[in-house]
Amino acid sequence: MAPYAPFITEMMYDNMKKCMQHQEDSIHFLQIPAAACQLDLQIENTVLYMQRIIEVARRMREQRNLSLKQPLTSLTVVSKSADLLS
Repeated sequence: MAPYAPFITEMMYDNMKKCMQHQEDSIHFLQIPAAACQLDLQIENTVLYMQRIIEVARRMREQRNLSLKQPLTSLTVVSKSADLLS
C-alpha cells in the first residue's frame, strides 16, 4: 500500500512498530516479502477451465444476441475429465 497511500501506511507502520522485532525507520525502507505459499496447480487448472467455459458461453450468447444481464435457464458442460466437473 505504501506507494499508493504513503502517509496513511507510514502512520500505520509507526503504530505497528511498537510490537515488531525488526524495525526500520520508515515503511519505505522495507523490502517486499517473498511469497510464502506455492501455487496449487489443480486449482489453477480448474480456474483456467472455468474461464474457457465462460468465454465460450459469452461467444454463444453474442451469436444468439442474448444480453449478459439476462440469466440462462441452464448451461450444460461436457468434459472427459471427471475432476474438472466436480
